[in-house]
Amino acid sequence: MEGVHVNNVIIEGTECPIFVRLGNRARKHIQEAPQPGFGVPGAKIENIRLDNIRLVNKGGLATGQYAADFTHVTEKEKDYPDPTDWGNLPSYGLFIRHVNDISLNQINLSSLAAEVRVPILAVDVDSLIISNLTTNRPVAKQVEQHEVKKYNRL
Repeated sequence: MEGVHVNNVIIEGTECPIFVRLGNRARKHIQEAPQPGFGVPGAKIENIRLDNIRLVNKGGLATGQYAADFTHVTEKEKDYPDPTDWGNLPSYGLFIRHVNDISLNQINLSSLAAEVRVPILAVDVDSLIISNLTTNRPVAKQVEQHEVKKYNRL
């Protein structure tokens, strides 16, 4: 996938307005065929740019109603890529994993109710640039206003 540009779009009522991932959908076309070699482990999404985006979620989750941390978000690279498979993620705005070179500019992340999760969680990400990030949400006591967590590969 290259050169995808989306603009002037309004999306309402979705649980996952932006979802990009690699997956191993390369199945054998007949039983005797060799197993195709495409997959997620070791492969990264590259060169993502998100500009002028506003995401509003419901918020109001309590501990136990979302994945406690990124280790609870399994890869599922052989499953059909359905963004609701993981339930409530450990971040309320963007969960970014296995990406080289991602730039976020003029991103507004907000919640309708108090939010204890971090706005952005980045795992196994090289070159993450964030500029003009705003979070307009009722802030729960456990999280700082602009907290971003970034983890290297396990």
